[in-house]
Amino acid sequence: MKIHKEGYKIIFYSFAVLAVLVLILTHFFVKGWLADVIIIIAALSLFYMIVRFFRFPLRILEQDEN
Repeated sequence: MKIHKEGYKIIFYSFAVLAVLVLILTHFFVKGWLADVIIIIAALSLFYMIVRFFRFPLRILEQDEN
């Protein structure tokens, strides 16, 4: 999977912000392992969507007979 060149900076900053946010939420505010797991899964899914947004999609072009 190739990432668009403008996406590297946004992906890096979004990872850093999400990591800090998860650490703060799980350490200071939320008590309980289930809430921690839900927060981590939500952050990972948001990060996955950000990375998927900046990828170069694989496109297969079909040759038309006309």
